[in-house]
Amino acid sequence: MSRILVVLDDQPARRSVARGLARAGHEVRCTADRDEALRIAGPGSVDVIVVGHPHLDDSGVAVLAALRTVHPRAARLMLADNPRAADLLAAINRAGVHRVLSRRAGPQAIDTAITELRERPQASWPPPRDQAALAQALSACFAERLVDGGLGIALQPIVHAESASLHAVEVLARVPADRFASTHRMVEAAEEAGMLAALSQAVVGRVVSSLDAIPDQAKIFVNLHPDELVDVEGLPARLAPLAPWAHRCVLEVTERGPTRPFRRWLRTLDRIASMGFSLAIDDLGAGYSGLRMLAELQPDYIKIDMGIVRDVDVEAPKQRLVELVCRFAEASGSKVVAEGVETHGEAEMLIGAGVPLLQGYLYGRPQLAGAA
Repeated sequence: MSRILVVLDDQPARRSVARGLARAGHEVRCTADRDEALRIAGPGSVDVIVVGHPHLDDSGVAVLAALRTVHPRAARLMLADNPRAADLLAAINRAGVHRVLSRRAGPQAIDTAITELRERPQASWPPPRDQAALAQALSACFAERLVDGGLGIALQPIVHAESASLHAVEVLARVPADRFASTHRMVEAAEEAGMLAALSQAVVGRVVSSLDAIPDQAKIFVNLHPDELVDVEGLPARLAPLAPWAHRCVLEVTERGPTRPFRRWLRTLDRIASMGFSLAIDDLGAGYSGLRMLAELQPDYIKIDMGIVRDVDVEAPKQRLVELVCRFAEASGSKVVAEGVETHGEAEMLIGAGVPLLQGYLYGRPQLAGAA
């Protein structure tokens, strides 16, 4: 049983939803008014919030956003028909919507959604197979507001450890806050909407258009979503605009799950390598990235996650790990990059351990391409 607050302006629909959810065993409280909703449901007294609004416009989002501040842990469902992409993004970013259902969805559909969210409490919103309308709206947003001119890039230096001279720059995607709450949120949305290819193509285009801002001698590190590596034909085609500069480009891949089809990636990686691109394993030491990934993919660069770098000068276990990675890299012909270097103490220890390349605020923060 869940404690459910229903905020729905249509009285017959409100009664129908309340009766159906009560029959399913839930405790239900209903209102048509935002202020009353805030009064009748105190902090901690609600497990699920269901808000209905005809077009998911700003007023409906505002209701759910206000309730979110009182009930941050509650599952949040929105009932709306034909939502615009901009309104949908506002609902996701401002109100943290977990599920969007049609206004015509009955109590059974709402109860099913609640059950699924309870079983997957960490999900930010459901996968596309559950939410075709959400995926469609997010796709429209990418096409209309992000890919066509809304995407920016920032550049952060990677330097030689001994001399602090420039070795490379990492390209970091940036997006206006009114479109996505963060770059991470943008990537999540691209995953859910099936728009990773479009996002990748947009980033490649922005890199090409920003080459004048990158010194000629510098390598160019570009992040690559691991799911793209299963696209043996499409990914090389998307990278084609960078082909004239492939000898300078290093594609960073981050391992994001406990199991990955490394062997399925190898065909794509072979194609990419034949074009002249290099490979980096990003965030080693974070999440599931590990020795198997290094052994299977044999990268040109290994990037140590900032979580390992932080306070490495005073934490002996981290020092031993860095030394181990450096020995592995030397044996395999890879170069090590330590990310997130912020203090001279960290830098000195990393240099002493044999790390040849450093990246972090100590050497430069990301700067928007074209910014003064």
